Amino acid sequence: SMWLSFESADKQGRFKSFLVAAKPDLNTNRPSITLLTDSLTRIDSQTGIHNMGDEALLLDHQRVLSFHELNGPEHVGQPNVHWLIPADRSTGLLPFVSLPYRLTDVTALDDTKRFWAVNYRYQNDKFLIAQEDPIAQRFGLGPTHRLEANVERLIEFKITGQGIVFTDTPPIQLQLTHEQGRNWEGIARLDDLGLLLVTDEYPQTYFGFVPFPDAVQKTVADRPPQ
Repeated sequence: SMWLSFESADKQGRFKSFLVAAKPDLNTNRPSITLLTDSLTRIDSQTGIHNMGDEALLLDHQRVLSFHELNGPEHVGQPNVHWLIPADRSTGLLPFVSLPYRLTDVTALDDTKRFWAVNYRYQNDKFLIAQEDPIAQRFGLGPTHRLEANVERLIEFKITGQGIVFTDTPPIQLQLTHEQGRNWEGIARLDDLGLLLVTDEYPQTYFGFVPFPDAVQKTVADRPPQ
């Protein structure tokens, strides 16, 4: 089975997300996905901002984790990741770090409970102007990120007993191209080789591959998706 997240707003304008299990059928000439509606679970938006819900999902053994798109101090005091155990429908919260800008997607876990996430800001989103950027303060900015207001970077996290935290791995800062911000909305691991990325329709659909950096890679370098 697989899990999907849907974003929705009710008649009063309250924004929320719904998690639902699905069963794919890829063995026919017309592949399909069947939603298992009995599994439907509602998650209210942590920020209440229109079009901002839990849109990134991660499987952690028996738990489904969902990540809110905004986790900065400007929008939420204590960010949390929602978890759901489908077997008994229990739910709860896992503390998350304060993260500027948007979180649009996450990869699967590796053997040490680490995963990568897309951290993105479009320059015209004025509500995403961060009071501070602890990642940039620690690791610096790449050459193109020093010149542009867009932010396109990949950040590694780890699940611990106390919550989800940053790792010591430097972020991968994507080389910006002086065009409209590329809305990277999908990320996946490609074995131990690197990360696959895909945008939505803004500014157009891009599919990219970012090799994992080696140990001597400078932290402030920008890396172009291949």
